[in-house]
Amino acid sequence: MLTAAVLYEREAGTSWDTLGSRMGNATGESVHERFIAEVKNWRRRLAQPQQEAEPEGCAEDGRAPDVVCEPMRAGELLDAWAVARGLGADSTDEHPITGHVPSPSAADELRALEAAIEHAGETRLARDVLAGLLERQATVLDEIAVEIDDPSAAARASDSRIRAAEIRQDESRP
Repeated sequence: MLTAAVLYEREAGTSWDTLGSRMGNATGESVHERFIAEVKNWRRRLAQPQQEAEPEGCAEDGRAPDVVCEPMRAGELLDAWAVARGLGADSTDEHPITGHVPSPSAADELRALEAAIEHAGETRLARDVLAGLLERQATVLDEIAVEIDDPSAAARASDSRIRAAEIRQDESRP
């Protein structure tokens, strides 16, 4: 669970020094040494999930870590772990870890998808994975278009769907 928390914080841009201070008397360097291999492995698995199959991965995918497919469930497990150990500022808090984490907005998800799509191009990610990212991006853009009545988001959603369809069509050619 601690590794999952470190991975989350690193993805959110938290420095090694900040992580060290949050862990107590740890230094940024010692936290880096302890977790850098996990961070690198995490990023590699996200960038190239098609190259590995893990039995403990997502049911839909079988390769990405469960925390990617079911972040809310992972948060619940992390909270339960912390409560069982009496961690947290208030012993009556049922959500000592996730209670202070804001739910991601559609804009947050869109930023993450855009970063993944950009990374996919840099790493030559499997075309079907890229198409899936583009399809999810289109869905999120549709949600944004409705929420804030933004025609440009709807147009971007259409562009993402077209690009995904082109990729899938190219894949089906012999």
